Amino acid sequence: MALRSCAAGATTSRSVPPPLPWARPTSSRSSCAMRSPGATGRRTPVAAGLAAARPGRVFPATVLFVALCLAVIAGNTQAQAQTQPLPAEAGSTVAAPRLLGQARFTWLGIHIYDAALWSSAARFDWAAPMALQLTYAMGIDGDDLLDTSMDEIARVEGPSADLPQLKQQLARCMGTVDSGDRYVAASDGDDHLRMWLNGRQTCDVSHPGIKRRFLGIWLGDDTRSPRLSRRLRGG
Repeated sequence: MALRSCAAGATTSRSVPPPLPWARPTSSRSSCAMRSPGATGRRTPVAAGLAAARPGRVFPATVLFVALCLAVIAGNTQAQAQTQPLPAEAGSTVAAPRLLGQARFTWLGIHIYDAALWSSAARFDWAAPMALQLTYAMGIDGDDLLDTSMDEIARVEGPSADLPQLKQQLARCMGTVDSGDRYVAASDGDDHLRMWLNGRQTCDVSHPGIKRRFLGIWLGDDTRSPRLSRRLRGG
């Protein structure tokens, strides 16, 4: 699979991973550039993004772009995450929980996040109640969490009239995270999703098909990281 190089000022095609991007791409064809501060209609090489990052925090979109757009590289997911207990907040959604799978996501040796999936079923089943935990090792801006999640939902299912309404619903769920923060997304029905950030409930959403549409970003058959999906589902 050919990916784009982000070498100073030039964009070339090659078959190895590009340098770590510092801005969320505007499309799959333009993954290496970011908008120049104060400029209109111009994009600068990705190296400029590194200087723009706030001290002590990775540029907000980095984690989402790496985790969702470059996870196609086979060696990215590693089963190195320590066994994690079921978060207490998910206990009301997942009865008799079983840990189906867990994985640590890294890219070029950089720890991005740890993921774990619990279910009330012995094997992965979309019909069963489940809870997905993501423990972040980097800071991410809440708007980028939301925008990248919506991009992935749209990529998988194509145009859908209810995407604006779905985005409004999910906007209540997502906030900015720092290293060590933990999101839990739990669902006990096709149209129901609840989320917590560090144990504090952020939303309780009812929307058609939200379980598969949102959790499918990590667990679906068309996820950008098939290996991560398989490991979380117990494969």
